[in-house]
Amino acid sequence: SPEPPPPPSPADAPKSSEESESTTQSLDDGVAFYRLFRALYERHGNKAAFDFGDGYFRRAAGVGKEERRAVLKDIFKATAKRHRSDKGRAKYGRDLKSAAADAFLRKSTAFAMNSGVGMQGPACVVNGVVLEGMALDEQNLHYVLQSQMVELQRMTYFGQMDEQSDIYTQFVNHGGPAHKRFHKLIVPGPESS
Repeated sequence: SPEPPPPPSPADAPKSSEESESTTQSLDDGVAFYRLFRALYERHGNKAAFDFGDGYFRRAAGVGKEERRAVLKDIFKATAKRHRSDKGRAKYGRDLKSAAADAFLRKSTAFAMNSGVGMQGPACVVNGVVLEGMALDEQNLHYVLQSQMVELQRMTYFGQMDEQSDIYTQFVNHGGPAHKRFHKLIVPGPESS
């Protein structure tokens, strides 16, 4: 005679609405935002997803950490309502609980971390020069862009650019292999001067 199936484990038991609500409340704000952004992108298109992002960041900047989840929910629902879709409407609760897009999020986070770009805040890489944290301000960004422009002008004036080849590759590799110009956080090797 066949053996009866094993009893379900507590992990297999359906979660109550209270449990699932507490699980979604414990999600990191970035993961919650990404799941909802991705749901809007897939069902309503890129305009809806970026409208959601824009609306959320504008409103979330002026509220405390505790109120951000309510802002996220309000902006998501308003965006889903405003942007009609023939692929089905995005739903806040269902899409917030769905971990389908998390694999992509983990891959992109790992790529950024392995590239040496910090994940604590915004970062900018201009031809191998990393600007992040306190160094990423308008004045430093303008300085780096200006110095890169001067270098490109100098190379052009002295005839060091080959107009038949890709200019960006020539510019990045000027002064030796590219890894010598890159910041140690991005590519191992000597730092650029």
